[in-house]
Amino acid sequence: MHKAIIDKSQEGHDTILDFLAKHQNKFPVEGITAQVVLGTLTDTIFAHRLIIKLGKDNGSGSTNFWHILMDSPVTDLARYLYFAKLIMSLDFTSIYGAPFIQEPFLCRHCKGVDHPTGMCPYFKIKGWHNKPKPTSK
Repeated sequence: MHKAIIDKSQEGHDTILDFLAKHQNKFPVEGITAQVVLGTLTDTIFAHRLIIKLGKDNGSGSTNFWHILMDSPVTDLARYLYFAKLIMSLDFTSIYGAPFIQEPFLCRHCKGVDHPTGMCPYFKIKGWHNKPKPTSK
C-alpha cells in the first residue's frame, strides 16, 4: 500500500528523475536509467506507524506519525541530504488525509531518529541508566 502511494506521488517529478540521472553511485550499472533507479528505490520503502498519545489522560486522544525509510541512491552525504530534501518536498496522499512532512525525530537517549525520546526502547532494557546491582555468590 505505501509503495503505491509513493509511486503515485513521484509521477511527474522531473527534479527527482534529473537528480537520479546524474547521481546514482550506489547503482554502478552502465546505462541504467533514472526510472529503473527510482523503481528500485521505491521497492526499498519501509513504513512504520508510531501512535503518540496526546496529554496525560486517555481522553486527550492520539496522533499518528509515519516513519518512512528508503534506500539512498548515493553515498555522498551532501547529495544524500539534497535527495532527502527532494523526497520530503513531494505531495503525498494517504487514507489518513494529507500528511504533514517533518524532520525525523531525534531521541536524546539512543540518538535514534525513528522515535521521540519518551518512546525510547532503551527504557525497557533492564538496568538502563542504572548501575547493575552486584550479584551475590
